[in-house]
Amino acid sequence: LFPQAESIEDVTNEIVEILKNFSSIFLLVEIARTNQNPSIRNAALIFAYKFFCNNMDESDSITNDYVNELEKLKPIFFELLTRETKANIQYSICNLISIYGEFLSNFVEWKELFEFCIQLLEKNQIQIGLYLINLVYSDLFNDYERKQIFNSYSELCKAALCSDDQDLIMLACDGIET
Repeated sequence: LFPQAESIEDVTNEIVEILKNFSSIFLLVEIARTNQNPSIRNAALIFAYKFFCNNMDESDSITNDYVNELEKLKPIFFELLTRETKANIQYSICNLISIYGEFLSNFVEWKELFEFCIQLLEKNQIQIGLYLINLVYSDLFNDYERKQIFNSYSELCKAALCSDDQDLIMLACDGIET
């Protein structure tokens, strides 16, 4: 992939340069969507997350056409999360959804995110649902959505606190802080 690279530092520098290109996000998402190797999928998701972190302050240079292209990623992220079976990659997807939502919130609303979180909880994907809600609850949900989900969210947190699953208990504690 990087024929000129002679060290990890060289590869890192080349990746940083690639991430400066706005179209790189689509390549990274495609890798995360199609690659069979979980480590490569996870790395692509982490780099996609880094892409949005690096470009958070570049909103002045974002065109409406680019925002329209970015919006096409919404259903892909939902598909990635519902299809993925490896927990660590699911968490990477949630982190990406959160930063992507924060980035996109400068331009458009993401009403489907609230509905998707509810669906995760209804499909008994409690752990990943709680994690995603913890990430986006205060930053991306509006007051109405927070009120709508509050009772279900608090009941899930209570149930999680009573479980034997330490990860679920930690997520519930995070949810209570939110």
